[in-house]
Amino acid sequence: MSTASSPFTYGPSPEDQRTLRGLGLDPVRRAPRAYAWLDFGTVAVEEGEGGTVQIEASYAPATFWRFTITSAPGTDWEAVTILETGSGSLAEFWPIARQFAVGMLAVASVDRKAER
Repeated sequence: MSTASSPFTYGPSPEDQRTLRGLGLDPVRRAPRAYAWLDFGTVAVEEGEGGTVQIEASYAPATFWRFTITSAPGTDWEAVTILETGSGSLAEFWPIARQFAVGMLAVASVDRKAER
């Protein structure tokens, strides 16, 4: 198996480019290879409790999204939550990430199964 980089670059679809522009981010970013996380930047969410959302994508060739959501300092639910999605568009997943940023959604607990 070759470890050489592909001559192709991977980037957002036209729909994702429109969504990124609407969020004030630069959509003209390209990953040098498949499966690499590409950081599009951070969006400040002003409504509700506020907070920030860092948006990253991985192309392989489907698009997967990662949102690092940091609550505003001093909020009752101060936390950093990382969401990773399955294949889909940013327009599908952004509303969910935004709900975490404004304090309308939170993870109450995660119970992991014991190792067997």
